[in-house]
Amino acid sequence: MTDDLNGCMPAIEKYIGLWMRAYNVPGLSVAITDKRRILSVSSYGFSNIDSKRRVTGDTLFEIGSISKSFACACLMQLADEDRLDPSDPVEKHLPWLRLRFKDEPVTLHHLMSHTAGIIQGTESALSGIPEVWTLKGLQPSVRPGTYYHYSNVGYKVLGLVLESLEGKSGAEVVKERVLDPLGMGSSHTTITTDLRKLLATGYEHTYDDRPVPLDAPVSPATWIESETVDGSICSTPKDMARYVRMLLNGGKASGGRVISEKGYRLMTQRAIETEDGDGRSYYGYGLSTQELDGRTYLSHTGGMVGYHSSMMMDIEEGVGVFATINGPGAPSMVSAYILGTMRAQSGAGDVPMPVALPDPAKVPNAKDYSGTFGRKGRKLEFTSKGERLLLKIGHRSIALEPREKDQFFVDHQGFDRFLVRFARKGGAVTGAFHGTEWFPGTSHTGPQEPKHPKGWEALAGHYRSYNPWDSNFRVLLRRGELVFVHSSGVEEAMRPLSKGEFQVGDDTRSPERIRFDMVVDGKAHLAVYSGGTYYRTFTP
Repeated sequence: MTDDLNGCMPAIEKYIGLWMRAYNVPGLSVAITDKRRILSVSSYGFSNIDSKRRVTGDTLFEIGSISKSFACACLMQLADEDRLDPSDPVEKHLPWLRLRFKDEPVTLHHLMSHTAGIIQGTESALSGIPEVWTLKGLQPSVRPGTYYHYSNVGYKVLGLVLESLEGKSGAEVVKERVLDPLGMGSSHTTITTDLRKLLATGYEHTYDDRPVPLDAPVSPATWIESETVDGSICSTPKDMARYVRMLLNGGKASGGRVISEKGYRLMTQRAIETEDGDGRSYYGYGLSTQELDGRTYLSHTGGMVGYHSSMMMDIEEGVGVFATINGPGAPSMVSAYILGTMRAQSGAGDVPMPVALPDPAKVPNAKDYSGTFGRKGRKLEFTSKGERLLLKIGHRSIALEPREKDQFFVDHQGFDRFLVRFARKGGAVTGAFHGTEWFPGTSHTGPQEPKHPKGWEALAGHYRSYNPWDSNFRVLLRRGELVFVHSSGVEEAMRPLSKGEFQVGDDTRSPERIRFDMVVDGKAHLAVYSGGTYYRTFTP
């Protein structure tokens, strides 16, 4: 396998160079390991742009939600000790937190597999208990175990369960039960100001209130402290290679088992199918399993304020990759490329991996959206050319980049606040939206401006908080409906519930909720989105 890697490195390094430039990534570090030993640690770019300090194999990065599998490893150990069972209701360990859908309790299994039907969480609190406390007023939206909805706050609950059983912080439990046995001496389970000088400087996109191109400029991210088990581990690629190697070996490490055979089966089970990535994907306990091109991959990604990481393992080949960056981007692309290239080099793949990035403007069903939309005033003219969707603006034709289903980014200043979203009826495209503007197609029937309930005008606007995780969103009143617009530009439906509350999410099973208050002069000035408080801001 080492020889295979040596033959792959020129292609891998060329790909990494292309990828970092395309996504304007400040710094990247990658570790590759097999079941026996580390094969490579390579670092690129800067841990601090201003000082030109280089990234090294010893640079600390925040690994985000990859931390969730560490917490699950601890929970599996406690299950082996008969101190808990995955089927335990949450209230058995936290009597003050009664999570139930009708008469059915939320269990530890539901939390570990993201099937509890609870909110994702806004990270608005500085510690676990205040964030978890919001769940007392936000009950599950569906029967637990039936719907995958990623929840950070659910893992904060699991951290409190660890604390209740061990009598110490969840961070201490993870260190003693996982990091120490694996010899991960350079890693930390809390993010504190004392670590700031050791960490790579995190970067985020300079513009936080709009969709941006892939290579958008970045600025230093807001500094945060964190100690909850859903995402507070700081590590180095060398240390993470030890963790990946343990998973490749089914829970075994050189010093003995960290995860039992039963615990490993539970962590890697296919508890619920997800819609993540290509192929068929499933979630277990803190780990994802993906079937792609006849191969089984075990993986998880992690995102923090200013950092993103990817852990991916080719189980059959017995090879794993950990990739981490100090800025926006998807290092899972690097992990997947490395594993694909190594597989092809070893003869297991069909063809060598090309040294090229996926086309960000590829739209396989581009013809669906072709046509001219709008009746009076401004019109939008879309054409398809192969697998590209083009928007004519003046004498130019701009290729659109897909973001979510039927939603596209237009790299033009006239479209800088919102994505273009297409409307469908019976599967056919009937019109296009941009912000509050509606551009109907020739097949559109019905009123040009449907009626809406009295008082909805007060809710539309731009709302902000000082929360660096989810800093702002917009609410649009468009064609008789309210629309929730994330800071990335991605839109979701808002459906009215009782008592002035709205469900947020295109999926009708979504647990996310929003309500408004502080109405002055016909405008709401406060919005509570899934437990996080936001205030109307002066910018459009």
